[in-house]
Amino acid sequence: MGAKAVIRDVGRVLGMDFGEVDRIAKLVPNELKISLDKAIDTVPELKQMAAASDEKGQLIAHARKLEGLSRHASVHAAAVIVAPSDLTDFVPLYKSPKDGRISTQFDGETCDELGLLKMDFLGLKELSLMDEAVRLVRLRISDFDLEKIPWDDRATFDLFGRGETIGVFQFESSGMREYLSQLKPDNIEDIIAMNALYRPGPMEMIPSYIARKHGEESVTYDHPALEPILADTFGVLVYQEQVMQVAQALAGLSLGEAYIMIKAIGKKKPEEMAKMKKAFIDGCLANGVDRKTADKVFAAVEVFSGYGFNRSHSAPYSEVAYKNAYLKANYPKEYMAASLTIARNNTDTLAVLLDGCRRMEIPVLPPDANESTLNFTPTDEGIRYGLAAIKNVGEGAAQSIVDTRIAEGPFTTLFEFCERIDLRAVNRRVVESLTAAGALDSLEGHRAQKMEALELALKAAGKAQEDRERGQISLFDGGGSSELIVQELPEVEEWSEREKLAKERDLLGLYISSHPLEPYARDLKNFARPLSEIDGQLDGARLRVGGLVEEVRKLFDRRDKPFAFVTLKDLNDTGDIAFFSEAFANHQQLLVEGETILVEGRVCERNGRLSLQADSALPLKSARAELTESVTVSLPYHKVGDPLLRRLRQLCERYTGDCELWLRLQNGGEQDMMVRSKTIRVNPCDDLLIGIEEQIGPHSIWLQPKRQIAVSSSATPVKYRA
Repeated sequence: MGAKAVIRDVGRVLGMDFGEVDRIAKLVPNELKISLDKAIDTVPELKQMAAASDEKGQLIAHARKLEGLSRHASVHAAAVIVAPSDLTDFVPLYKSPKDGRISTQFDGETCDELGLLKMDFLGLKELSLMDEAVRLVRLRISDFDLEKIPWDDRATFDLFGRGETIGVFQFESSGMREYLSQLKPDNIEDIIAMNALYRPGPMEMIPSYIARKHGEESVTYDHPALEPILADTFGVLVYQEQVMQVAQALAGLSLGEAYIMIKAIGKKKPEEMAKMKKAFIDGCLANGVDRKTADKVFAAVEVFSGYGFNRSHSAPYSEVAYKNAYLKANYPKEYMAASLTIARNNTDTLAVLLDGCRRMEIPVLPPDANESTLNFTPTDEGIRYGLAAIKNVGEGAAQSIVDTRIAEGPFTTLFEFCERIDLRAVNRRVVESLTAAGALDSLEGHRAQKMEALELALKAAGKAQEDRERGQISLFDGGGSSELIVQELPEVEEWSEREKLAKERDLLGLYISSHPLEPYARDLKNFARPLSEIDGQLDGARLRVGGLVEEVRKLFDRRDKPFAFVTLKDLNDTGDIAFFSEAFANHQQLLVEGETILVEGRVCERNGRLSLQADSALPLKSARAELTESVTVSLPYHKVGDPLLRRLRQLCERYTGDCELWLRLQNGGEQDMMVRSKTIRVNPCDDLLIGIEEQIGPHSIWLQPKRQIAVSSSATPVKYRA
């Protein structure tokens, strides 16, 4: 546990107020691997707390004792321990209660010291992803060969430069994507360098690397001997191999000695570091390097060595990333379909990829028993959802349905579907899930009807299949195959949109046929900022956001008052919202999973992440009525005429209300003019807004929120009777 994390954990156990504990944690400087002792020596307020005998002093005392302990069990991404006999003869083991995975209780360094062999076998899902993407591409281009792609593809580097690397190995994080959009890489060396730099320690040099690449910062070297080593990376220390070459060039160390030096520094053992520093400095002085330069270079090496990455690792990682990006840039449907297939059992990853498809304007079509295959499949219209990705269906049932359809043709009714499928592979639960997920929508009737008729359909189908297996033939079959007597679907009420979408979400992990926020898209645009903007705000900034309540985690503070952390999702992103006791008490009725809300508050840092601390909230369905100050209609000047103005007036008088009405007359390149009606005030209901857009065109209306009344500087407000 690090300094900030241990303060927050201890504070929670002690039942202290979350806001106060969060404030104390933020006093710890944002320095890599800073210790609590160092933070206390640096920050006077922390020093004062540590010396106190009150609750805060108790917090700091407990935190100092627990700092550095393992908070949970973590597993190396690739390391495998090999022993001459049973592992339990040499090391205690741990079995994860979550997935049953077995790992050593000792860390890698301890296993090394015991003499056990540690080998890294890195299995990457991205390799399986590329195999699936290539298979899909070859359905269209039979001779496609991923090993023969060009390494200077402009579309690929443009994709990196836009930061559109969701689904690209090692380049998916928001921070990495932000740096890529600044770097604008134009060769594979830039990709390799970014892969190595985006790690604790070297990450601090990324802004300098970017500035030097674009000529915004001069490239300098502490010693002429460093230029041939660092020229390819603009004078920035990027790879461990460069550190070894620096030690060889300046201090005269062999590459083997340089490697030992890097490892010793990485272990942070004072006696070994002192020994290595002396060897480095003595070598530099012997080679004519002055003491000041030697100290400066060693300081840079010391910071880098603990976290630096090998070029020999970064290059093959970047090769995989480049191939990922090449497929995504040049074969987007195939690549995203393959990505969705690989992630089909992980709803969190699936949601991120589907957001990526939305941004790429690739429609993801709902599952369909008459169109879908086992996996996600690219089509002319978009990407068709795979049957095996539906919860409770599974590969065996999905493949059985696809095989039946291919052999005997499409399905038309629920009763026919149940009779034709193999009920040993496709049971009742599977058919229920297919129905609720919308995979049987192409069959006659709506979902509620099919669900109501399912028991009768399965009984009739089961009897028909049993008869066929016993060789019994109906007198009415004429010696041919059995035909199911046509059944009528019951007359029942359709599911509500909310119920239908909730079932989709449960079975698919997301919304496909529609989205609960689609009716409020206009209001989110007018009254709220995207949740993605939380990360770009300063601590304490005021913000209003909106979205769908995905999760509510209710807790109690030390006064036994409830508060909650809410996960909110808009049409593109997800954000964390904290409702502390007062805000929670005022808005508890809105904090229900599936509710759509608008939230106002201030941005605060928590556990190294920015989130929103809520002050107020209201239902999205009432946001427009409560928050609209005025309705602005944008009208190109050349369209202004009596007939159009007359129609607009009649429409606005039909929907009167309390909001001001403004016309924005667009004068092309000249300054626009704002005209306010003195006689007409309107109700910004859907009927009015849709009616105006039918007269003028889409995107012609802006709803001005209350408390943010500001006229664009490019327009001149004019009081005029309309």
